Amino acid sequence: ISQSTEANVTVVANGDVKAGNAGIVAAIIPGGSLYDVNVTANGAIDARFGVDAENFGFGKTTVKTVGAVAATTGNGVYALTNGGNVSVTTDAVTSTGNTAIVARQAKANAVGTIDVTANGNVSGTTGIEATNIGLDSAVSITAKGTVTGTSAEGIKTTGNGPVTVAVS
Repeated sequence: ISQSTEANVTVVANGDVKAGNAGIVAAIIPGGSLYDVNVTANGAIDARFGVDAENFGFGKTTVKTVGAVAATTGNGVYALTNGGNVSVTTDAVTSTGNTAIVARQAKANAVGTIDVTANGNVSGTTGIEATNIGLDSAVSITAKGTVTGTSAEGIKTTGNGPVTVAVS
């Protein structure tokens, strides 16, 4: 767990992460900050929820997972900002009890883009959810494997600007 009120938060995990609760948590707490959250996981993650990267300020949130992420009751990857860009790049991500990948820009009067690239198979109650409620803010999803929603959508996206989805 890493959080800050006055600086960027960067987490790099170079090995596998196994946890009974949170795999990796990184957060910027003050709502008006311009700092960034950056998470890189170079190994596999096996936990209740995989990566939780939340930026309550206006900075960027970037998550990159190289190994597989397996979550049980929580999200596989959750990436949030309240006014900046969100970038999520993953290998395989599964969640047996929640959404596999969530990417959100959650501030209505802010500008920011969402870019999700899934290089492996994705499976969750919803596979990928990308929501951007900002002003004229774009959403881009690229899935290079199978995306499965076990009890809802495979891919769910909402935006107030251009939305691009490519599955190959």
